[in-house]
Amino acid sequence: MKKALSHPTRVRGLKSVSEFIVTLLNLNYTQAFILLGVQEEERAQFIAEMGIESMSTRELQKGVNDRSHAVKEGNPLFFIVRI
Repeated sequence: MKKALSHPTRVRGLKSVSEFIVTLLNLNYTQAFILLGVQEEERAQFIAEMGIESMSTRELQKGVNDRSHAVKEGNPLFFIVRI
């Protein structure tokens, strides 16, 4: 039987992941938390496609939201083209 993680444990885990993302990609914490909205197995591809290092927080949030909506609508291969 799985044991549910306590709230402090979940918070520490999210903080560790966000710190790793911030260090790896030179992003701010807000951008790192936004990236947690992308499925882990899709995150690397999303980062490569979007060129997120040069995106504002608002642009990144819109990209994550657009991708999420596309997946929900049954179009997981949706690619966003930045102009």
